[in-house]
Amino acid sequence: MVSRFPSQRRDVYEGADIIMVKPGMPYLDIIADAAQIAPDHPLAVYQVSGEFAMIVAGAKAGVYDLKTMAFESTQAFLRAGWYSVAQVFIQLFNLIPQDAH
Repeated sequence: MVSRFPSQRRDVYEGADIIMVKPGMPYLDIIADAAQIAPDHPLAVYQVSGEFAMIVAGAKAGVYDLKTMAFESTQAFLRAGWYSVAQVFIQLFNLIPQDAH
């Protein structure tokens, strides 16, 4: 496969410890590309505050349920090939105590 994103190959060649893609949602194709370029390399996706704000605004407007859409956005990263996701929805998923900041 020829990468449309040569910087990913360069980062791996130069010894990067991790490949980080941010923002996550608009770059699902880049995440998938990175997962194929370096399958043994940790791949992180950073869901930026603008993505969070967009999802929360839709939920506040009654377009969808916040927790459902938070899971859906995370699922999109998973389908694209993520290894690790940094996001602000973590407390919604009940993975850490509410008082642990």
